[in-house]
Amino acid sequence: KVADALEAIRPLVPYENEQGFKANSMYFLSVAEFLKTEGIAGSTEEIPITYLKNDKAETTVFKAKGDNTFSRTGLETNPGWVEARKPGSRPLWQKEPSSFRYMEYLPDSKTLYVRHSVTLNDGDKTIVSFFDSMVDFIDKNDVDRLVLDIRMNGGGNNYLNKAIITGIIKSRKINRQGKFFCILGRRTFSAAQNLVNELEKYTQVIFVGEPASENVNFFGDTKTETLPNSKLQVNLSWLWWQNSDPRDKRKATSPSIAAMMNFDDYYNNTDPAMKAILDYDKQKPFLISLIELTKNPDKREALKFAMVYRDDPKNQFIQDRIEDEINEAGYERMQKSELTLANTLLEINMKLFPESANVYDSYAESLTYLSRKEEAIKYYEMAIAKDKEGVTAGNARKMIEKLKGN
Repeated sequence: KVADALEAIRPLVPYENEQGFKANSMYFLSVAEFLKTEGIAGSTEEIPITYLKNDKAETTVFKAKGDNTFSRTGLETNPGWVEARKPGSRPLWQKEPSSFRYMEYLPDSKTLYVRHSVTLNDGDKTIVSFFDSMVDFIDKNDVDRLVLDIRMNGGGNNYLNKAIITGIIKSRKINRQGKFFCILGRRTFSAAQNLVNELEKYTQVIFVGEPASENVNFFGDTKTETLPNSKLQVNLSWLWWQNSDPRDKRKATSPSIAAMMNFDDYYNNTDPAMKAILDYDKQKPFLISLIELTKNPDKREALKFAMVYRDDPKNQFIQDRIEDEINEAGYERMQKSELTLANTLLEINMKLFPESANVYDSYAESLTYLSRKEEAIKYYEMAIAKDKEGVTAGNARKMIEKLKGN
């Protein structure tokens, strides 16, 4: 089974998170020696692949070849292979597959699409000249939205990121909330991850797609060492790259809007990430809609709306952010003495994320402001039960003592 083959190959694959395994495992599954070593194939000469076609099992035998060459952009089809997609117009991310970079203007949506697949200069086609032309096009044309697609970018030279960052920062037309989107994916790695870090720090970017395959802070820049006895050569990452907060332990940068591509999307030449971006401004921001609903007498509609939003697949990577946003909105209302609204928002948050200690602590505080002391103590105790000896539990104990007058 495919899943069994993947698990068998896992010990040989270098990766930092599960996205990295997804990105790299397919290459290791194409090496005959690895397949035999891990018991996936019986020999290094050939491998039979059995599959179902029209409910009938068929087998194709692949002969081993010594030409494991891969596309520089990850988009080119190797000679002799057939693309598993419908004939017809390519989606934007697959156009000019041999080019390191590609740009196209979509007049109907006033969107400028830019694919940046390798953080290297392509001969005299430099990153500086390409992104200078991008900024120039934005300045001189009716561009309402910029999409930077780095889902296939496996890295390159970190020092070539500067022209991209500075160009976007100085483009006031684009560097605004809801105007600049960046598509991430399982191939977003190394120098591309550093680009992601800089975009996150200095621009109004909205990330779309899948999580990247690199830790936010990471070791990179390989050097080759020769083992003394076997004389085998190994590549080791040795340079620590830390251009995010040193306390940032994220294993990946996750998108605000999840847009996962499946085989049907690929086959039909559709791109869920671009669809999500082009549909973005058709929706009212979540918090604005939620607050409007909480003002209605029937609070069930607000809770239902929040639950649908939480469970929407496109929001699967921002669960913590949803909790934090509602929590912050509740405290803002308390500071403005909108105590009933604050209480309703924090109660909804508690029902959305029942395993979080903090939501009980925040709800209890809103009850305190409403002089509902006994209820507040009850929910502070629930926060303690969820957190035991953590910071939230410590705060809850202090508040209980204060409410009891001890």
